[in-house]
Amino acid sequence: MLWAGGARLGDMDKVCQQHGVACVTGTNPDTGVVGLSTHGGAGYLSRQYGLAADNFVAAEVVTASGAIVHATPANEHKDLLWAVAGGGSNFGVITALTMKAHPMDHVYGGLVINVAPTVAMATRVVRTWRDWMPTQPRTVSVMCVLPCGAPVVPMAVVESDQALVPQAAGAKASLSCSPALQQAFGSGCGAFGACVSVKMLGRKQYHTELQPQLEAMQAEGHHYMSSVNVPHLTDTMVDALVAAARIDHPGGGEIILFSLTGAVADAKVESVAYAGAGRGKSTVWIVIIGSWKPDADGANRAKTKAWVQRVKEEMKALGGAESAHPLEGNMDADQGGLVQQVWSSNELRLREIKAKYDPDNFFKCNRNIKPTAAAYPVHS
Repeated sequence: MLWAGGARLGDMDKVCQQHGVACVTGTNPDTGVVGLSTHGGAGYLSRQYGLAADNFVAAEVVTASGAIVHATPANEHKDLLWAVAGGGSNFGVITALTMKAHPMDHVYGGLVINVAPTVAMATRVVRTWRDWMPTQPRTVSVMCVLPCGAPVVPMAVVESDQALVPQAAGAKASLSCSPALQQAFGSGCGAFGACVSVKMLGRKQYHTELQPQLEAMQAEGHHYMSSVNVPHLTDTMVDALVAAARIDHPGGGEIILFSLTGAVADAKVESVAYAGAGRGKSTVWIVIIGSWKPDADGANRAKTKAWVQRVKEEMKALGGAESAHPLEGNMDADQGGLVQQVWSSNELRLREIKAKYDPDNFFKCNRNIKPTAAAYPVHS
């Protein structure tokens, strides 16, 4: 399906629903399709079908010279299509993306609030989720959240197997329709080691009920965000993240943990430009969000920004890598030397493609890839 520049995920959902399909996308209907997708793009269907960038069929790009280029896997601009699938806005203005669409109607899922009042219990919940998630069927996705200062570990849950979830109009479904979710959330005890789990799960229409379920929690406000990919979420990382969210936090925000396993890990690093910490079998994408209320001297923002940056740097020191996403906290970082972290072994090919389509580096307000030239030496 073709998506024009300016389309948002909510627009995508409305159109896809009419055709009984879905494209891999994010979880906030207000997010732009092109911006999210060309920097990777992960959502509820990623373990099943890969990242948004893994699903590109064609792209229309206006280059720095003013040329309108149509890139497909089979034409002379196939390298450009490869590059925008993770390389973002480095090569031109992307005015349209054509993406694969997958059959999708009703799913089973929703939210689970795991009550974990102590640091030790929250740590156990996250570690158990970490070990469980990569072993599950690819149609199962569970996103884990650490809200600042709250005694809970919420999870966004979905089973998207269209054969397991009843699809007939008016059909009923229970947790037992998904053996994986039944195992994780079906007991009377708390899930993943929580003392109790409040389960708000049911059969949902994917586009109109599941996709917008987090919208109320993603309200407009003052936020500062950054992200990092970790090839494996170690115990030390979990300890640090729980401590940051429970003990040493700015008062508002959350840390989101998204498992980039299943189909995401199937793709070879060189398949598209997106590298994502090497596409390992247990990679986790960590999004750190700080929120604050404005004050006269800007102290609240400064405190929040410092917290986000500290958590990110701690994850990097423990083995994490920069992500391609142009979140404010990523763009504030010193961009020198980050290209190799973000794109790994794809760096040289990206710089060669940049030299072909944007030799003067006109498009540089991004996580910048510099063209191969004497003035722009390749990272060593």
